[in-house]
Amino acid sequence: MPQQSIHVRRGREEDIPVVARVLAQAFDGDSYDPEGTAARIRRRVELGVSPENSFIAEKDGKIVGTATGIPFETWVGGVKLRLMGIAGVATGWEARRQGVARALMLALLDRAKEEGFHLMGLYPFRPSFYQAFGFGSVEMECHYTIPTTFLPESKSDARELFDEHLPLVQNLYDQAAMHGSFCNLRRSKVWEERWNGWRDCMRIGIWDGSELTAYAVMKPSGWKLQCREIVWNSTAGFRGLLGFLRSLSDQYTQIDLRLPADVALMPALKETQFWGPNSDRYCYVTTEGMAKLVDLPGVFQARSYPKHLSFAVRMVVADPVDGGELAFDLELSNGSACVSKPGATSLPEVRFTTMSLAQWFLGTYSASALQRVGALETNCADLLPHLDEAAAGPMPYNRERY
Repeated sequence: MPQQSIHVRRGREEDIPVVARVLAQAFDGDSYDPEGTAARIRRRVELGVSPENSFIAEKDGKIVGTATGIPFETWVGGVKLRLMGIAGVATGWEARRQGVARALMLALLDRAKEEGFHLMGLYPFRPSFYQAFGFGSVEMECHYTIPTTFLPESKSDARELFDEHLPLVQNLYDQAAMHGSFCNLRRSKVWEERWNGWRDCMRIGIWDGSELTAYAVMKPSGWKLQCREIVWNSTAGFRGLLGFLRSLSDQYTQIDLRLPADVALMPALKETQFWGPNSDRYCYVTTEGMAKLVDLPGVFQARSYPKHLSFAVRMVVADPVDGGELAFDLELSNGSACVSKPGATSLPEVRFTTMSLAQWFLGTYSASALQRVGALETNCADLLPHLDEAAAGPMPYNRERY
């Protein structure tokens, strides 16, 4: 039987019941609940995510897949950039391994370019699938499950947070996002949804006089505390949170923490012996997010850089989607970038893939680290320290999911 072609179109509100079945088939597992999925989609529409943000894949007039691209703003290098967040890439049971997800991803890539997004981001069900579209792993998290007594002792002014504190919490989150990399701004409706969803959690703030310097949202589960969110804008605030959580060790003997991989918690712990995942103490690193720069080379001119840096380099970027390469000259000076077509002047050359480019641009890995494992190639090793400094940006206080 000849293979039927896949038709991709924008979503409509009347698609929701069928789209909900496809999403439930893809993600619900042993709790198949298309009606509940449909309710969540409608709630998302109420929060401002229009059905037109989704693409629908059809075969022979039947909906067989869906994927959504949600507009966000994210902070990179001290500047807000336009981000398309990819969510719900799903194929129905009867259409697996027929190119449906690929067709949807290509449609989202085209839309991101046409609508002027700087980059795209997602949380993968399987990273290797998205690597084929040029996405690189950019949010590395350390997950700690440890006895609460391992945390350092530190005195602080810790207070429970109530509804009247929400503006201060929002302001602290925005400050942390501004100083981070790939940290996304939250709409007011999203904040309302999250805050209400945390009412069964412990919401604790650390104060320096009248200033909120850190907060944590922890979910009690028997004798364990599970971290839902932790944000800070100072070392004292972070240490204060850890000290407060340790003070609860008589009530909660174990804690689950999730922190950016570049936040070195180990030196602060009282004990650093870790065993396997079936023990009461273990730690592992995982990929939480992936990204791809879309607006090449324009995205380089959209962010800021350290003002003292001054150098020029030829960038060559390979994209696995079409197998082609994009070359351009990049010059940094006085905190900004100028990009142009490759000129006649011989410049040091750096070769990226779109995956390693996102990892460097967003400060996940240095150019030197990427070069050591072969993810970046250059004919001028002396350039690597300058590239490292260019993309490092400010120390991220929090890399929060969208």
